[in-house]
Amino acid sequence: MNMTSIKKWSLILLSVGALNACSSSDTVSPDGSGNELPQLKQQVVANYADIVLASYEDSLQAALALETAVNVFVDEPTQANFAAAKTAWLNSREPYGQTEAYRFYDGPIDDPNTGPEGQLNAWPLDEATIDYVNLDETAGIINNLDIEINAETLTGLNTQDAEDAVTTGYHAIEFLLWGQDLNENPEDAGLRPYTDYVSGNEGTAANQERRGTYLNVVSSLLIEDLGAVTEAWGDETSGNYRESFLALNSDEAIRRIIVGIGSLARSELSGERMEVALLKKDQEDEHSCFSDNTHRDIVTNFQGIKNVYLGEYLRLDATKVQGKGLKDLFAISASDLNAKMLAELQKAETAINTIDQMTKNGMPFDQQILEDESRANIQAAIDALVAFGDLLPEAATTLGININLAPAE
Repeated sequence: MNMTSIKKWSLILLSVGALNACSSSDTVSPDGSGNELPQLKQQVVANYADIVLASYEDSLQAALALETAVNVFVDEPTQANFAAAKTAWLNSREPYGQTEAYRFYDGPIDDPNTGPEGQLNAWPLDEATIDYVNLDETAGIINNLDIEINAETLTGLNTQDAEDAVTTGYHAIEFLLWGQDLNENPEDAGLRPYTDYVSGNEGTAANQERRGTYLNVVSSLLIEDLGAVTEAWGDETSGNYRESFLALNSDEAIRRIIVGIGSLARSELSGERMEVALLKKDQEDEHSCFSDNTHRDIVTNFQGIKNVYLGEYLRLDATKVQGKGLKDLFAISASDLNAKMLAELQKAETAINTIDQMTKNGMPFDQQILEDESRANIQAAIDALVAFGDLLPEAATTLGININLAPAE
């Protein structure tokens, strides 16, 4: 990505400005009498839009830092610069993981015609589509000199031949930085050497300059895609998705909000990202398998669910976007169900925090899926997420909203 593009998106972030730390101070009586429940619905929708924008702004900011680190590394491929690029990738995943709660209702991120989710976070990824792999040092686009490496080519090839033929996004960058995780030592993630980007006799693997070009291109694409989604939710842009979302009937907007967190809880996070790996006992089925960062995917995806339900989001600069959340609605319309859902969220959080801590203590997720005690803990997280998701449609009916969530995996 050139400096003009970096400045462009940096200026967009600055122009949007910090969001108000708190939404309006309007209060709702405990029984929701009169017109206060409709007003509360509107407050929930408005606060949700603020949270979405803040988390995409943070994701864009972190991706810009990643882009800068990648540029420095490719220009001067040293071990120190390589480590810095990896750290920047890990940091970029923290805000983005929380945005997964805004999917599944054909919003800007996964609109079937224009949504960039498939370019941003597509997974699983067949490594041989991009670069050399164990036992095949000539695999991938990087080693096919007939393929020109540029944005148009890589976006055109993304998932073209198969669902896992992923060529762009966070996980393509992850693979380019870490390489395959062959798990010779359980504590190791992928062990790609920085010299894969060093030209000449000191370099390892072939086509080092093409590998650097590929890394530059996919990092730049990440910025463009995140920038587009951020603009779609921007509060200073007319005619964008945010404007139409806020103009919706409140019940329809809340339906979309619930579908987002319910689908993530019941299916994507508990099923695709946790239960599949648990059942297959295969590290290839974990979400960030190259970097062994799956524990943070789980933590941040869950945090996204919690953010929406509670109506609050902690920004990268430690300020908080806070207002009315779904819990405030359900506290009035379905107090018993609200208490149950908060309890399931607490159960899930306890188990997920254990997954996170065990990884930090030297037992990554791809090892936790093999041991009986840690498997039981993962299953507890899955069960709590599914239970939470199962309660959401029932609670929604108390607001006069009908929701059909996909079955849990």
